Amino acid sequence: EIAVKLPERLEILEEFFKGLGTAIRLLKLKGSLTTFVNISTKIEYLTKRIFSYAHLAQMKHIYPEAIEVKRALKCDQVTSCMKPSLHINLNTDAILLEDTSCGTKYMQLRKVFHTKLVDFYKAHPKEEIPKELLPEPFNSLEKDRILETASADLGASKLEVDEFDVHMEEKEQEQDIADNVVIPHSTLSDGAEECVVSLT
Repeated sequence: EIAVKLPERLEILEEFFKGLGTAIRLLKLKGSLTTFVNISTKIEYLTKRIFSYAHLAQMKHIYPEAIEVKRALKCDQVTSCMKPSLHINLNTDAILLEDTSCGTKYMQLRKVFHTKLVDFYKAHPKEEIPKELLPEPFNSLEKDRILETASADLGASKLEVDEFDVHMEEKEQEQDIADNVVIPHSTLSDGAEECVVSLT
């Protein structure tokens, strides 16, 4: 079967999904919360692109059973106000890994995501991927900046992610990390301390 060449906009989304897995695994190793703020910083470093809530919503539309999002409240120690926070997790149970020689569940999640992107492109070659609804108020927040295409080097970012995966697999063999671990009083990249109050 001839491999389908995805348009750049879908290649970018695939790079974001790879970066999402990398960021989540790194944050869990550090014992940090997997919030959008923490994750987006690392994705943007890896891909040299701006990552927005819109991109997350598109990825969730493509692979809803793998991407889990939950709204919580964080307490800003500067203002003493409670602010909404979006927590993100990858559900590795969405993959049944029968052949361990095929790599980790995270690698299999990427393969499935790629297949789903190809299927969407074949069915809707000229359409944009719809945005899955996120918990409010994150559907209306405008961190949805214009996608930058000129400055990115997809090959370089892929190399960084692939090299990181090798390191992560070694680390994860030494330390068992629960997918839904919540560490109270973690410090965010913006300096605010997060006191998690889960909202269902």
